[in-house]
Amino acid sequence: MGPPVNRASRQDSGGRWGYCRPHFAVTAVVLILAHLALVPVHAQNTLLNQARAHMADGNPQAAYDLLRSQEASLAGDPGFDYLLGIAAMDSGHLTHSVFALERVLAVEPDNLLARAEIARVYLMLGELRTSQQEFETVSKSEDLPPAARNTVERYLTAFRATPEEGADFKAFLAVTVGWDSNVNAASDISSVAIPATGGAIFILDPGAREVDDAFTTVAGGASVSVPLTDKLRANAGLNVYSKFLSDQTQFETQSLNGYAGLDLVQGDTIFTVAAQGEHFLLDRDTYRNALGGLLQLRHVISNVNQFTGYAQYARLTYPTQSFRDGNRFTLGGAYSSILPGRFAPSGFIGGFGGLEEPDSTGFDYLKYRFAGIRMGGQLRFNQQTSLFGFFNYERRRYDAPDPLFNERREDNHYGVRIGSDYAFARQWTLTPAVDYIRSDSNVPIFTYDRWIVSATMRVDFD
Repeated sequence: MGPPVNRASRQDSGGRWGYCRPHFAVTAVVLILAHLALVPVHAQNTLLNQARAHMADGNPQAAYDLLRSQEASLAGDPGFDYLLGIAAMDSGHLTHSVFALERVLAVEPDNLLARAEIARVYLMLGELRTSQQEFETVSKSEDLPPAARNTVERYLTAFRATPEEGADFKAFLAVTVGWDSNVNAASDISSVAIPATGGAIFILDPGAREVDDAFTTVAGGASVSVPLTDKLRANAGLNVYSKFLSDQTQFETQSLNGYAGLDLVQGDTIFTVAAQGEHFLLDRDTYRNALGGLLQLRHVISNVNQFTGYAQYARLTYPTQSFRDGNRFTLGGAYSSILPGRFAPSGFIGGFGGLEEPDSTGFDYLKYRFAGIRMGGQLRFNQQTSLFGFFNYERRRYDAPDPLFNERREDNHYGVRIGSDYAFARQWTLTPAVDYIRSDSNVPIFTYDRWIVSATMRVDFD
C-alpha cells in the first residue's frame, strides 16, 4: 500500500490548508490597517462636529480653542482648515484666520466659499485692496449662487465708492404699504378741561382726535460722489417721499430734501461739511421749510468699531404759521460696533441734545430744549435674511407755561421698530416691520400712542 502519508507535510507543501495560512495573515493585516485608518477619520469627524456645535451655539471662541488644539496634526486638510478659519475670524483671531484659509486655497484654489471668507477677513484687517481683489475673483465665477453674488456685489459697490475708483452714483426706489393706527399723531380723548377758561370742558373736533387708516408711500432718491483729490470728495443727493391715505387724505404728506457737501479724509477720520434743505407738505400745501447745514466727523477706531460726532443747524419757516419761524440746533454722537459670533451681530448707541426756539417774542411756550438716546442692532441669519431692532427716546422741556393749560409742557417720546430685511434678488429687498410710538405729556392733548405695520419693497441702482 506504500508508505504512510504525512498530511502535515502535504498541507504545508501546497495543499488546501497550506494556502489558507498566508491568506488569513494577509486578511488580518488588511483589517488592522483599515481600522487604524478609520480611527483618525472618525476622530476628525467628531472633532469637526463638536466645533460646528460650538459655532451653532454662538460660541466661536470655544470652536477655535478646540480646533487650535489639533492644528499641528490636521493642518492641510481643507475641511479642517476652512472651519478653523471661520472660527478664528468670528472669535477675533484675524491673522490666524488668514493662515488657515490660505491653506485651504493652496489645496483648493477654486473654493469660492474660502475665497469669499478670506476676502472678508482682509477687509476686517483693513487690507482693502487685497480684499477687493479676492471679491472680484469670486464674482467672476459662474457657479456663484444668486444670494452670494448679491452679497459680493454689495462689497464691490462699496469698494468702487473709494476716491481712486472715480465717481460713484447710487439711486433707489421704494414702495411701502401698511396700516397706521394714528395717522395724525393725535390724542384719543374726546374732551378736555381748559384751565385758562376756568376749567370749562371743550369737545375736541373729530379732526383733532386719533384716526387710523391704510397707507401707501412711494420714495425715491439719487446720490453722487465725485473725487476731487485723493483725500477730498464732493457729495450731493436728492430724495422725494409721498404718503397716500385711503380715507384721511387731509393728513397726506410729501417731502423733498437734498444735500451737498464735502468729505475730507485724514488718516482714520473723515470730516464732512454739508448744506441741507427740506420742503415739507401737508395735504399738498407747504407746511414747513428747513434750510441749514451739518458738520460731522467719523473716526474709525478699529476695523469693527467707529465713532461719529455731529453738529447740525436748521432754519425753520412755516408759511401759514409765521409765529413758529425759528432756529433748531442739535449736537450728537454715536458709537457702532460689529461683534464676533454667530449671526454677525452689529449695533450702535448714541445720544443727542439741542434747542428749538421761535424768533417772535411772546411765544416762549413754543421754545423747548431736548435730549435723547438712540440705539439699535442687527442679526444676520444668512446672506439673504437679517433681523433688526431700534429704540429711541427723546425728552422735551418747554421754556414757558402753555397759555391754555397754565403749565410748562414736558413731553417724553418713545419709539420702537422691529423688522427684517430679506434680499430675495440682487439689489431687491423686502422689509416687513412693526413700529410703536408713544408720547407722554403733562398737557393731555399731546399724549398719544401709535402702531404702524408695514412692508417695503426696495430696489437699489448703482
